[in-house]
Amino acid sequence: MFGSSYRSQRHSASSVSPFRSRKSQAPKPHASKGPLTSSSASSSRFPSSHATAPAAPTSTSSGVRPLPVYSTVPEQAESCKIKENVTVTVRFRPLSPREINKGDEIAWYADGDSIVRNEHNPSVSYGFDRVFGPATTTRHVYDVAAEHIISGAMKGIDGTVFAYGVTSSGKTHTMHGEQKSPGVIPLAVKDVFGIIQETPGREFLLRVSYLEIYNEVINDLLDPTGQNLKIREDAEGTYVEGIKEEVVLSPAHVPSLIAAGEEHRHVGSNNINLLSSRSHTNFTLTIESSPHGENEGEDVTLSQLHLIDLTGSESSKTETTGLRRKEGSYINKSLLTLGTVISKLTDGKATHIPYRDSKLTRFLQSSLSGHGRISVICTVTPASSNSEETHNTLKFAHRSKHVEVKASQNMIMDEKSLIKKYQKEISSLKEELNQLKLGMMGNSYTNSSAEEEYVNLKLQLEAGQVKLQSRLEEEEEAKAALMGRIQRLTKLILVSTKNSMSTNIPDRPSYHRHHSFREDEIISKITQ
Repeated sequence: MFGSSYRSQRHSASSVSPFRSRKSQAPKPHASKGPLTSSSASSSRFPSSHATAPAAPTSTSSGVRPLPVYSTVPEQAESCKIKENVTVTVRFRPLSPREINKGDEIAWYADGDSIVRNEHNPSVSYGFDRVFGPATTTRHVYDVAAEHIISGAMKGIDGTVFAYGVTSSGKTHTMHGEQKSPGVIPLAVKDVFGIIQETPGREFLLRVSYLEIYNEVINDLLDPTGQNLKIREDAEGTYVEGIKEEVVLSPAHVPSLIAAGEEHRHVGSNNINLLSSRSHTNFTLTIESSPHGENEGEDVTLSQLHLIDLTGSESSKTETTGLRRKEGSYINKSLLTLGTVISKLTDGKATHIPYRDSKLTRFLQSSLSGHGRISVICTVTPASSNSEETHNTLKFAHRSKHVEVKASQNMIMDEKSLIKKYQKEISSLKEELNQLKLGMMGNSYTNSSAEEEYVNLKLQLEAGQVKLQSRLEEEEEAKAALMGRIQRLTKLILVSTKNSMSTNIPDRPSYHRHHSFREDEIISKITQ
């Protein structure tokens, strides 16, 4: 009914031993071009980043999609395009009870806010935009690593946030979280609706899709019949053909979609994790925004926000067999290809970048090579038994930091956006409704004149009255149908309930944020 899929554009804590935390006397370094020593330069900081509506969600899925005309960088804004690096952060989790019981020690630790250092060889260190110790809340990780990506997406700039790390390092906890400690995805959804509420000068249309890449096959998690979907490419980038999209009207609707999608995701057990993710998942929020009120009719911005939970790489220690071994080989191949692509992107002499060597890198091609912002959250374990795996993750994070992107706003210059389509149809329906009302008034007057003129023709008059009554009933039904259609379409477009007509999108909503009980408990135990 609403068209088709849009492109993927360019863009448990328990009782644990205290985690080592050293205070370096040297300045905190920014990401360097190689392993750091304590003499590196200081780190940089990043800027931080509920509408209500009746629940009447609408979905759309099709293999044929409209092709809106995009201008990723308007001519007058060309000079505003500034190169920036991928945001890279590292999050340590505490030692798990299993690691403590087998005698694991600390092999890597957070030295200040931006350095990761090796316990056994302190000269081996890496600098990132931010390093989070095990006591850090997911709320704080989100504020530093993801909030600026979300606020940019609300202004029309594509964004991608993904978690990378080995099995059982905390990726899914970081991206999805739990009720007492929500992850990046639910926090992002909350902020999106918060920004809508704080932006009375614009109206928004939100759609979500949810997919997995399992054994190099793309499956639609919102539509179980959508199996083995294909990645296509056109002048605007790569996209998944036929993916189902749901129009969402409130933040409460999104968790139910994610929960339904998780029911179809492939998970399995191994000797490290009882519920190990066996597929990469991508949650996409497509955001259309148009001026509301006096400026209505101006160009629409469109962006896509990709929130990706990568499955963990597996080593020989995982001891998998049969199906699990096959899954592990596909997982490792896709992550290895991702690492290769990242290396090629930072190599100025590279002539070929192997995006097509895996579905994951093919899907991420527009994000990695386009005009959006990217944030990589690398989750690691400090355990000595995983020291090599942690080192590999840190090397991937280090390479990722040197990938350059150019963030720019996407503008839809024609009338083919979904929000424009709805606005135009609403205006047409309202005009039709007005014409219908005028017609009904005219019919009433005509009938009154006819009754006076043919007062002596009783039989003809009775027949005319019956006919008129039937026509009035038909027109009343048509009027009710038009009003119902207008109401349904209007509900799909989200607007702030505030009276102010400000058109500036705030970097963050104004509500106060609270840390979760569970994460406060972790802080208490670790700092005792």
